[in-house]
Amino acid sequence: MRVKVINKRPASVLQKKRVCVYARVSTDSRRQEDSLENQMETYERLITGNPEYEFIEVFADQGISGYCENRLQFQRMMEKARAGEIDLIITKSISRFARNTVTVLKFARELKELGVGIFFEEQNINTLSGDGEMMIAVLASFAQEESRSMSENNKWSIRKKFKRGEVMITTSRFLDYDKNEYGDLIVNRKEAEIVSLTFDLYLLNVGSSRIGELLDYMGVKTATGTTWESGTINGMLCNEKYKGDFHLQKYYTPENKRNHTRKNNGEVQSYYISENHEPIVSPEVWEKVQEVRKQRKRDRNIGQDSTMKFQNRYPLSGMLICPYCGKTLRRRRVYKKKIQWLCSTYIEKRVKACKGIRIDDAELQGLNITEQTVIEEVVKMARSITVIPAKQISTAESGTAQSVQKLRMAAYCQVSTDQEEQLLSYENQVNYYTNYISENPLYEYAGTYADEGISGTNTKKRDEFNRMIADCRAGKIDMIITKSISRFARNTLDCLNYVRELKDLGIGIIFEKENINTLDAKGEVLLTILSSLAQDESRSISENCTWGIRRRFETGKHKMSTKRFLGYDTDETGKLVINRTQEPIVIRLYQEFLDGKTTDYIKRIFEREGVKNWDGGTKWQSTTLMSMLENEKYKGDALLQKSYTVDFLTKKRTQNKGKIQMFYVEDDHDAIISKRIWECVQLEIKRRKKYLEEHGTNSYSHRSESNPFASKIICGDCNKVFARKGWRGSTGVDRKVWQCSERYKVKGAMGCANRHVEEETLIKAYLMAWNALVENREDFMGQWTEQLQSENLLEGYRAEKFIEYTDGAEPLTEMDTDFMLKTLDHIKVFEDGTLLVVFLGGTEIECKNEEE
Repeated sequence: MRVKVINKRPASVLQKKRVCVYARVSTDSRRQEDSLENQMETYERLITGNPEYEFIEVFADQGISGYCENRLQFQRMMEKARAGEIDLIITKSISRFARNTVTVLKFARELKELGVGIFFEEQNINTLSGDGEMMIAVLASFAQEESRSMSENNKWSIRKKFKRGEVMITTSRFLDYDKNEYGDLIVNRKEAEIVSLTFDLYLLNVGSSRIGELLDYMGVKTATGTTWESGTINGMLCNEKYKGDFHLQKYYTPENKRNHTRKNNGEVQSYYISENHEPIVSPEVWEKVQEVRKQRKRDRNIGQDSTMKFQNRYPLSGMLICPYCGKTLRRRRVYKKKIQWLCSTYIEKRVKACKGIRIDDAELQGLNITEQTVIEEVVKMARSITVIPAKQISTAESGTAQSVQKLRMAAYCQVSTDQEEQLLSYENQVNYYTNYISENPLYEYAGTYADEGISGTNTKKRDEFNRMIADCRAGKIDMIITKSISRFARNTLDCLNYVRELKDLGIGIIFEKENINTLDAKGEVLLTILSSLAQDESRSISENCTWGIRRRFETGKHKMSTKRFLGYDTDETGKLVINRTQEPIVIRLYQEFLDGKTTDYIKRIFEREGVKNWDGGTKWQSTTLMSMLENEKYKGDALLQKSYTVDFLTKKRTQNKGKIQMFYVEDDHDAIISKRIWECVQLEIKRRKKYLEEHGTNSYSHRSESNPFASKIICGDCNKVFARKGWRGSTGVDRKVWQCSERYKVKGAMGCANRHVEEETLIKAYLMAWNALVENREDFMGQWTEQLQSENLLEGYRAEKFIEYTDGAEPLTEMDTDFMLKTLDHIKVFEDGTLLVVFLGGTEIECKNEEE
């Protein structure tokens, strides 16, 4: 046995790396603007001064938070990377690239799969390095936590100012007020007339859309210089600042929802300052406008076509309010003509916008509802309600036991392999957590979800894990407990994505070993660090296993599964041994292919004869047969590392086209096919491929049983294949005629002008040529004998076979398709009626077609 190392494919020319720069600052302040310019100049100079780099461009975003993915220049840079125009991205630090751990990991992985690296100068990390992702995850989590802490400090400072009555407002989008040198609001007298006019018109029963049209007609512009919309007018009419007051904290940003501002409906504290500045409209006028707006809203919700008619028929229209989104409920006829009231948001946008509420119309009959009422209050009026208090746990301070609502807790268990030690660990996990939850009075057992023998680096194939997540989304689980982060997921990105999704659903995960509850405020930072360590541990294990396998390859040792490998089994040492039952099938396959048949034809022969494949079935695939013909193991050798794992997380494998080392082991095991025959088959595969390219066809043969000359008739003028046509003459007799495929390639236009030929003429030409070959055998023996000595093994094989076929052969009197496939390469048709019959091996016989 001899092992030959096939080295990685060397780069023919050392190409420069195409490098770009990404720079970002969060605000438009002059100080940050200088920082942005410094970043751009420094890195542009660094790249242009490096002979190994080709400078592409500087992508710079200014005044945009690192939490936002939709940064114009950032997205433009990603598009160029996806288009293959960038090899390396240089940026100052992880926080400049993105402040969200998930965003950093997501884009770093996408770029890594594209072969594009990111170099973070401050942390000295290149994402293409082995441990780059672990370091990114840890440092990105610190950057994210730093940003969160800054945000909390800013919020605290703003709320303190609010308590003192200090107002912060910009007037760039605020009509009728300016600010003096102290930051106080002062009336803009010219613009104040517009506000007064707007309020007066509204009280004169002019709608907001009509007011906007009038202001546009008068040539009045908004604060931003645009035309008026009804929404802008409505915003002015409900703005308390025009009566001299100030409502602070009308909107807020929820935790973990940056750039998602929501209306404050009591979720956080707000502050109302009376008589903060000079009013434009009196409080009486402002309050009267609010009353008119409420009345119009009620009328509008009742119906636009005939308000009074619908108010008389459905008095509850516009009166019932959804407790989840604050929108009105609509009357709907549902199953079996039953009448229900449903949330309007749910009807229009479904559960993504509001989980919705519905109540039967019959339950509301007899209730005295005269003003807008939240549906929860209506239900209390209509039904007997038992109030279930919020979950409370008794504390040492209270000294008394309080009622506790049990949490529905589920357990998740997982082991990566089916080895006995891991199976024991798996059973222990299942038993322990089942008993732990069932025996705890605070918990209600919601099930155990357990994946056995499946890696934690990917969630796609973990059926139990995915079932658990589906149950969480369905509201069947309140809490999950698992042994450790590595049991839940070894992929940092997967771990964070699922943790955040479940946290949004109000579901926590307890990692017992690390003592982390994901519902804790600072749980995510620690979780990111530990999950990245678990991922890196998995990477290290993967690299160690790969290193061990390659060391064995260097010595010619390998293990191979023969479950789907026809012709071989393995002995107790793992060595390949011939399966004598399947061996004749492999030998026949190689011989049939050299006899001129295609794998598609051989497939049909095997299925017709009931030949059994590797799993005992009689169904064959032509692609399977082709892979068998190209498999070097049938000649006793073994090529190791034909494919490799691209990413240890996704387990994605790809064909090794010289990217990494391969190892060729000669005489590794007993051969089924001789090396000479195997090489002849490879040469025949190449010859057929070249034949298809030369003659402009995509099939070497098609249904040879009924169409033996398919792809074997070649035009003498354009060198393309002829196609068979069915013609019916004036006598009503069908004829099979061959015509150049280029003749009418474009409908209605004559292409190749070569003549057509009858199939009977082709058969006669082949028989005449073969019989001439047999009759003049001695004249060709010199050529065949010379070919026997050729370095081209296929030429020698063909010469040997022609000597064998013609030895003592009788002239052919009729067509034998299988024998024709063994001997004929093609027949070339010329305009003057000449037919050139070319046999496999290169022997040519010219025939003259006398028919017109």
